[in-house]
Amino acid sequence: MALQASGPISASQIRNEFAGDTQVSFSQYFRHAEPTDGLEDFSATYTSANNSGVPTSGAIKFSDFYSKYREVMFKVGSVNVRENANTSNLFSTYWATNVPKRLKNNGTIGATSTANVALTVSSGISNTLVIDNIGSIQGAGGAAGAANGGNGGNGGTAILLNSFCSINNTGTIYAGGGGGGAGTKGGTGGNGANGSVAGSSGSTCEPDGGCQLFYNLQGGIGAGCCVISVNVVGRTAYYNNPATPTTGGTGGTGGDGGNGGVGAGYGQTATNAPALDTTGGPVTAPALNTTGGPTSGGGGTATAGSVGGNGGIGGNGVGFGSTGGNGTQGGTGTNGNPGVTPVGIGGAAGYYLFNSRNVSWIAQGTTAGRIEN
Repeated sequence: MALQASGPISASQIRNEFAGDTQVSFSQYFRHAEPTDGLEDFSATYTSANNSGVPTSGAIKFSDFYSKYREVMFKVGSVNVRENANTSNLFSTYWATNVPKRLKNNGTIGATSTANVALTVSSGISNTLVIDNIGSIQGAGGAAGAANGGNGGNGGTAILLNSFCSINNTGTIYAGGGGGGAGTKGGTGGNGANGSVAGSSGSTCEPDGGCQLFYNLQGGIGAGCCVISVNVVGRTAYYNNPATPTTGGTGGTGGDGGNGGVGAGYGQTATNAPALDTTGGPVTAPALNTTGGPTSGGGGTATAGSVGGNGGIGGNGVGFGSTGGNGTQGGTGTNGNPGVTPVGIGGAAGYYLFNSRNVSWIAQGTTAGRIEN
């Protein structure tokens, strides 16, 4: 705990607070510079860099130590990065030691995936923790929804608070942004209309004794025979053969829906969904007589099937702490069916604080995302 703010103060009190040697030498207690990066115990040889007023050299006196205290600091330097950080690991055995602790982030603390948290304040703390965030703490960005209706991934968490702490944020604390949902497959095209092929006529239907005999005896037309004029025998003028029914072509399938874009996060920039017929984007419906496309009619007056609808475009990924865009429905097939539903839903914004009941803000600064109590 801090030394008193006024009145008599002894060398032994200073020694006991800062865990100094048995023989007190005030040269041990000059204020020392902060670490560039990593862990520092401001104890036996120097006071905390946060204890302004204690000289770094020259004359030093007892009253310089009013309200001063021992502190353990872990600092992330301005050009340094920590990934998936956990305070019990950062502070090592000091985490459960009864001494104030300070985490100072001048650089970047980030999560490498949405399954991880950028900074976890571990359970089991002894004494107190202050987080001075001057740099940035960033959750991971959400994944893109996969083609044909996949949902976008949720953004990741920036800080998980399993112990109480104070946060002095003059930098940024950002949850990951959600990924965009995917578009869906286009609808199938309509089938072509059925038709027929006309029978033969005229000189192609010559008199035939067998056909004539069948007609005379049965009163009908034999297989493979022409239709002669009713009740007239021997005439060379004939009706057409009966028309042959033909089937219309089948409708084509719709094009595949496109992927969504990824959300912003640590090491990941938000992207828009890919455009039509680009890599990962929605696909134009197949054309007539191509694989998956509509087919021609079966001859005669039968018509070809219709083209399917194009695939739907995915939703865009978004910036830190925002919800991803939804995918769009595939197009309706020509004379056919609407595109497939439901569309892919954009991923939710991540949490910049999870278990926020365990925080006391000194300065809140810039934040983005959701908060969980």
